Amino acid sequence: MVLVAVLNIGTLSAQEIVYVYDPGRIDAVTGENPDIPTIRLLEENGYTVHHFTAFSLSGATPEQIDSLNSADLVFIGRAVGSANFESPNKELWNAISAPVITHNMWALRSNRMNWFNSADCANIDVPLDEVFQGEIWTDDPVFEGLSGIVDWWTGPYSTINVSDAGNGEVLATKTGDNYVLFARFESFVEFYDGSVDIPEGQRVYFGSSSDNMLDEEGNNIFNYLGFTEDVKKVFLNEIANLTGIFEPVNTGFNRKNMLQNLSVYPIPASSVVNIEMDKLKSVDIIAFSGKVVASAPAAGNKLVLDVSGLKRGAYFLKISDINNDNVIKKILVE
Repeated sequence: MVLVAVLNIGTLSAQEIVYVYDPGRIDAVTGENPDIPTIRLLEENGYTVHHFTAFSLSGATPEQIDSLNSADLVFIGRAVGSANFESPNKELWNAISAPVITHNMWALRSNRMNWFNSADCANIDVPLDEVFQGEIWTDDPVFEGLSGIVDWWTGPYSTINVSDAGNGEVLATKTGDNYVLFARFESFVEFYDGSVDIPEGQRVYFGSSSDNMLDEEGNNIFNYLGFTEDVKKVFLNEIANLTGIFEPVNTGFNRKNMLQNLSVYPIPASSVVNIEMDKLKSVDIIAFSGKVVASAPAAGNKLVLDVSGLKRGAYFLKISDINNDNVIKKILVE
């Protein structure tokens, strides 16, 4: 069966997400595709979501590939069979330059897209009212207000059987088990030593979701968005982080005015980036991992940053004014 995209999204503007899923899968209880609640959550939080069903990229058109590469974020949904991410599709997916996030752990195994050095996943089948906990490993801003052990899931879940993220960064694990819940991978860095596979854009695994339980009538119970409210906030923070609009601290300032007053160019950049803004004070360059890789004070309303020594990939600029208010701007270095 050949699948085609629902629409050709063409050139995208800011904060637009291409959501990859299988529309043929239907929840017998709700009558809708089980990925739709996640799409709805994204739309409720201000994102424009474009539906994309050409998930077998070996049969996709050049225009469809361009649509993925031009997105602010590509979200691979849970209801896509993992066989669509083995070779030759694996190489095509790993070559997508846009950031990619997924909670489809089956697609990330070593015999699929090869993000993790494991070919096994676990289905944890328990009563729907069960709550599972996770351990936060970092003080990353997406966890604002949370630390240590937190309630992560409600109901059944699935996860990949792996204790680390290789050359990626683990942000959270299942408490008491060696299961990674949340991990980031830098662009142009091998997923793990010996994997050979290298993503051309940022990659994030945000684990959850299960469809392995049955109700009393034998219908699958879909738990694709089974996060607690705290973790749902972390999830949305990470979506904002990937699309370059995340503000880790709410200082009550008028961010819209700052953005209207801000100019950052060229994007992508190969040698320098120019930042122009009234009352400009300083700029930090932040890697995808959250590490500040460079900082520079401004002598006026314009600052020229030398980025020629940075590795290729995406970075964030934390741009501060003399009132110590700041905005985050995403850039690409080529």
